[in-house]
Amino acid sequence: MQSQNDELYQPAVLIPNMIRDLKQKMTSSGIPCQTSTITDNTIKILLAALNIDIPIKLAKKYYSLLLQAKKSADRCKICQKERDKVISCVKIHAILDKTKQEIYLTMGHCPFAKDIYKKVNYQHLLDKLLLGKRFRNRTFDTFIPRDGTKDAYEFCKTWCKTYTPSANGIYIAGANNGNGKTHLAVAILLELIKSNIAGAFIVVPNFLQELQNAFGNSTEFIRIFNTYKLAKILVLDDISAIRLDKDQKAGEWAREQIFMLINYRYEWALPTIITANCGLTELQKIYGKRIVSRIIEMTDYVKNTATDYRLTLKW
Repeated sequence: MQSQNDELYQPAVLIPNMIRDLKQKMTSSGIPCQTSTITDNTIKILLAALNIDIPIKLAKKYYSLLLQAKKSADRCKICQKERDKVISCVKIHAILDKTKQEIYLTMGHCPFAKDIYKKVNYQHLLDKLLLGKRFRNRTFDTFIPRDGTKDAYEFCKTWCKTYTPSANGIYIAGANNGNGKTHLAVAILLELIKSNIAGAFIVVPNFLQELQNAFGNSTEFIRIFNTYKLAKILVLDDISAIRLDKDQKAGEWAREQIFMLINYRYEWALPTIITANCGLTELQKIYGKRIVSRIIEMTDYVKNTATDYRLTLKW
């Protein structure tokens, strides 16, 4: 079957010049090109090598093109090209049009470059997440379950399996630092990019600092804001860790920026993963009702009661 990424070369019946050139090359190299001199066994061997089911009679008619596809496959097997050259390489495939009883040649990317494409694409999406170096291995596989983490761990894994573009997000709460809240949030992002779903990660105090640094530069301010506002999935890490005023509330400017971000994602039903060192009642004291009421509706609440893992490490 022709893949969506393959470029249709041309039906064999429309490229007589190619056939003539191929015949000249094959004749000069001692390869028979008259179908009358090609045995059924030769055709069977060729079709088996190409893993294609074509009637013998039809295969003889298009023997030249089938042979070209075979040569292309043979070249792939012994190719020792460097990564960038493999990615730009193409392989010729023979395709049977059963309706018209014609054989087509298609050109597709080298099959041996498939894994390279996956790695390159994964790295590209990983870079778009804006994750620091330390967090790039925070997957579900590297998460160490401890007392108090089971519910949050299982909920996040299940959430990834049932993900939809308009799914409710998750509010991961836990009073203790270093108990795996951020690890689980990042693991969700890393799991989804396996399915080519790109997201973004930001520590909320850092987000507000970036906006402040861009003050006076409207183009940069909008770029930063839109990076997170429009992300298919967004992790807002440490939403409760911002600087508070004397009344233990977020400043008016900070509340306004967080409200605009949350409200946009709320209105457009964009999944948002939030981590915090407090529950929603405490968060309301920091940000007010209009922000928290939206968070309540747009996320599912899960609690991580584990202790600080970092404090168990040997110094």
